[in-house]
Amino acid sequence: MSLVAEFGYERVPKALVGFSQGGYLAPSVHAIHGVSDSVFPLETAQAAHQKVLEFGFQGTFHSVEKGTHVANEAMGKILSELLFREQARLS
Repeated sequence: MSLVAEFGYERVPKALVGFSQGGYLAPSVHAIHGVSDSVFPLETAQAAHQKVLEFGFQGTFHSVEKGTHVANEAMGKILSELLFREQARLS
């Protein structure tokens, strides 16, 4: 069984989101970005996320004060909270 079917996402609008460490398929598009990212500037990430929202997707943008281009514990905590919230919303 696919994750799309397992979570009941068959009829939910989805976005394919890619980033330097990978990508994911999401009914909502939440972004987590390091303020000190020297590879992909914060302002560029915010503008890209805004464009996704303009296509009709919902989501949030989270900037991590001590974050860089590499995921850290604070980013993981935000991601975990978002996943639990998203799963509860779709259940």
